[in-house]
Amino acid sequence: MLELMRIDPFDSREVNLWWDIYAAAERADRGAGTAVWTRDESRHELQHDTATIDRRAYLARIDGEVVAGGRLALPMRDNLRVAMLGVHVAPELRRRGIGTAVLTALEEEARSAGRSILKANASWPCSAGDDGSGVPGREFARRHGYALALGDVQSRLPLPVAAAHLDALGAEASARSQDYSLRSWIGSVPQVLIGGWAELDAAVDTEAPVGDLEIERATVDTSEIRRSETLIAQQNRRSFGTVACDRGGRVVAFTQLVVSGDDGNAYQWGTLVRREARGNRLGMAWPSRSRICGCCWRTPLTCAPCTRTTPASTSTCCRSTAAWASRPPNSWPSCRSGWPERRTRRTAHSSVQITGVSRELRFWTDIRLLN
Repeated sequence: MLELMRIDPFDSREVNLWWDIYAAAERADRGAGTAVWTRDESRHELQHDTATIDRRAYLARIDGEVVAGGRLALPMRDNLRVAMLGVHVAPELRRRGIGTAVLTALEEEARSAGRSILKANASWPCSAGDDGSGVPGREFARRHGYALALGDVQSRLPLPVAAAHLDALGAEASARSQDYSLRSWIGSVPQVLIGGWAELDAAVDTEAPVGDLEIERATVDTSEIRRSETLIAQQNRRSFGTVACDRGGRVVAFTQLVVSGDDGNAYQWGTLVRREARGNRLGMAWPSRSRICGCCWRTPLTCAPCTRTTPASTSTCCRSTAAWASRPPNSWPSCRSGWPERRTRRTAHSSVQITGVSRELRFWTDIRLLN
């Protein structure tokens, strides 16, 4: 008989067992080279103290042997009808009813927490088509009553990208965005910008396409942004932020790239342009600015926004974000922005294509309504 138990996030042995199952399942579903959060990144997220979401991880055992893992995320401030869930079954133990048993138990946990809308993600190669027919993970969700609600495509960009190509895109964007200024930093959001950053961060999920999902706009909370920054630091990650401000100083666009210090993977997180500021190529303008530390992955330098300084010269810091993935994480320089004194959501779509992009995986968010 299968037993599903919630783990203690401060119990290293339980977290390790859960992560082993999670990572093996993700790589089996999405490919051996897929980016998964590291063991310590996952551990710190489970341990993170926040008032906005209740994260839970579970281990499933049969006769004392770990056969699967599960997870629940319960929003605690907004979207109180919703639960996000995940089922992770050891690849060698699939097609034995274990996933169904874990899913049923997680659904009951969500129901007990007062949730009536369940969300889960399924993924498959783009070659499998728009609805993933025949792919095990997608068919598993469909068989258990989950309906397709929102689709997305994961694209991979081989690095490095030619600097000349990025410079050309940046020049085009610059010509369209003369009424805006870009401000970039590494680490925490500058205090003078955090209000505008928090507004855009809270709006990402509802301003982006939502398909058939029911999503409430998140509450604007600058203190939660600061707590998130604490988590990033605990996870040995580094955040690269850029905003665009109008002539009045209002933040009208933002983007964030977060780089893992454990494995060097870079994640594109929240990116959004306010509706009234769209059409000015701001979504494309940020790469030339967010490359502020591309050079720093090669030479230890003291960095300020858009400039680099060496004993011999000062020059524009313009090299691709490719460099972020090319330097060992343990050799990161100590960088600070010159400003006085940051979560995936979704990236904004642009009509400009960067050569070399390959679209390898399609993701769907599936939903189920509990009776």
